[in-house]
Amino acid sequence: MNRISHFSLRRLVQGLLLALFAFWVVPLQAQYIYWADLGNSTIGRANIDGSSATYNWKTITSGAPYGVATDAGHVYYSTANGYIGRITLSGGQDDTWLNLTAGHTGDSGSTWDKALLRGIAVQGDDLYWADQANNTIGHVAISGVSPGVAQDPSVDVFIQLSKTDSVTPYGVKVSGTDIFWAKDTKIGHGSTSGVLYTEDFIIPGTPGTNKTGHADSYLIDITLNTGYIYFADITNSYIGRALLTGGAGNLMTATVDGAFNVTAAGVYSIASANYLYFVGSAITGRAYLYGGLYPGSTFPLDLTGATTPDLRGIIVSTESTVITL
Repeated sequence: MNRISHFSLRRLVQGLLLALFAFWVVPLQAQYIYWADLGNSTIGRANIDGSSATYNWKTITSGAPYGVATDAGHVYYSTANGYIGRITLSGGQDDTWLNLTAGHTGDSGSTWDKALLRGIAVQGDDLYWADQANNTIGHVAISGVSPGVAQDPSVDVFIQLSKTDSVTPYGVKVSGTDIFWAKDTKIGHGSTSGVLYTEDFIIPGTPGTNKTGHADSYLIDITLNTGYIYFADITNSYIGRALLTGGAGNLMTATVDGAFNVTAAGVYSIASANYLYFVGSAITGRAYLYGGLYPGSTFPLDLTGATTPDLRGIIVSTESTVITL
């Protein structure tokens, strides 16, 4: 009887130790919202429910931030001064991490001293950006970046957009092998291999494709979620949606969803997870993925202390942390 009890006790202790070890190494998933504040030259952060918002989570010294993106361990942000900075979630910060200040032939044949960076996107080891000055989509492999060293100008011309087009790219998003960008009145489409498919993938301001009588759209940002592309239209004060469906080869077709309409005046940037999140010059909000504002119509992020808030970029990030006792 004692041998049986001793054996059972030993197995019990072993089971408890294994369970405790498993408890130690199971990661917790935390979701945060990050945004770029052009007016205060800061990156803000809040929990996914809007709590614990800090408008000056990080202060940027290389120029006012515009776009923001994340990967598993970093937050990236673009500036109009030709730099993309990087923050490590452990606290490190490099405002001049990606140096795009080397001049090259720009949109009108003139030489630009540096890129005028807007939206950015990260997928795996790849970083993409929209350069408004040179009308390009740029790209680098993150693992190949030498921090602070001026990049060869060729990296800024991953996809060359029309040099005769008066509109320029802003927000950019990546999904699989597809790249999409907002370009004033329309949304363009290319591939992660650097191929330009079309600059007229979606033109949501065309009367009859969403709301008859709409003025030409002025699109600043886009986000992708579950087969849809959502876009922020400043001119018409709303967030629109188009359905993405498979087409021939790598091409896709999009149909604007006329039933989807979220009134959001002054919205500059949108992001998505379980909801749509949007920010503007001094506004923050949340909407349902299927249309309509979240009850109460507001999702206030605490911007206390931000004297001249001008929010231009937003991203929702899922981060893993390991429990330690």
